[in-house]
Amino acid sequence: MKTEWFNHGVIRALVALGLAAWSSIPALGQDHICAARVSSVSLSVWDPPFYWIANGGPAYATAQPTSTATNPVSTPYRVGSYFHTASTMVVGEGYGLVHNLGTTAGDGEHVVYEVDVTLPDFNASTNIVMNVGSTNCDLGGVFGATAAGGWTNTTAFQSAYCANVWGFACYLTNRPGVTQPHIDFKYVSGDDGRNYADCIRFHLLSACCSNVLTSVRITNCDGAALQYAGGSATRFVLLKSARLSTALDSWTRVATNFVTPGAFTISTVGTDAPVFYGVKSE
Repeated sequence: MKTEWFNHGVIRALVALGLAAWSSIPALGQDHICAARVSSVSLSVWDPPFYWIANGGPAYATAQPTSTATNPVSTPYRVGSYFHTASTMVVGEGYGLVHNLGTTAGDGEHVVYEVDVTLPDFNASTNIVMNVGSTNCDLGGVFGATAAGGWTNTTAFQSAYCANVWGFACYLTNRPGVTQPHIDFKYVSGDDGRNYADCIRFHLLSACCSNVLTSVRITNCDGAALQYAGGSATRFVLLKSARLSTALDSWTRVATNFVTPGAFTISTVGTDAPVFYGVKSE
């Protein structure tokens, strides 16, 4: 897939502005699903690639319930899940995992994942807030996000969004040279029900190299004007979608131009529901 990300791979710019550009739009999407408790009975040593983050708090307990969301990590492949009573968690306690089958990012490359979560619905917390962060990747588009000291709080682990279904958590992009992306989820607040660790899904959205591109690229977004340049096609199509993970050939065609460089008129920030925009050369 040949893709040029706005601002040369800074995923935070992509998700904040909803910008991407394509010279072609093939189907894309590999799933790698990790389960927290496949066979382990230890409370402190979880099944790789998961790990417990103690931060002075009491350990998680083992549980039998697992999510019934459609996925290849189904019973009896995993023996259960981990859980912690939300009201007894310590701020900063939680868990993390390593995407140990990740695609390596090189210089000029952008490997982007959608990170989804699912957990059992048995007494799952309705109000828990977790803090999401990574030590070697960049985050964007965090669900229910509020900024918090360089990391970002999320409501994605509340039962309404992910109990027995896959719920969107965030986008994660490799930094150059990263072979195993890390992501951590740490407790912030919430006193209702359980915080579970069951399954996390990495959905590959893009693995592309910008330093070989000659395709169209988005250069700026100023107010209601989305500007683009490059490309050698005869027309340039503005696309939009409510989700970045939507099949790219299903994005809505909004407008067409026949020159490059050029600009499209889009909704200004705050005047419409959040959307992603892209420019395709044809």
